[in-house]
Amino acid sequence: MSEHVREPAIETPRLAPVGDAAVLVEFGSVVDDAVSEAVIALDDALAQAEVPGLSQAVPAFVSLLVEFDPGVTDHDAIAT
Repeated sequence: MSEHVREPAIETPRLAPVGDAAVLVEFGSVVDDAVSEAVIALDDALAQAEVPGLSQAVPAFVSLLVEFDPGVTDHDAIAT
């Protein structure tokens, strides 16, 4: 009898620009506790950090939408 080995749901974060004022950070494609914890951890870290131009972060099950003021910062700066 073969055992099914569960693949980890959390992936290397993927960043995608959303319009000219946001970046979507995706941690996976499957709703999973580990993925949700990664989203919450980044959301908490951004809330504590003083990121110039950061408007808000909007968490979802597997991703975090990071909105920013494009007059202050840009996609590349937010991604780092």
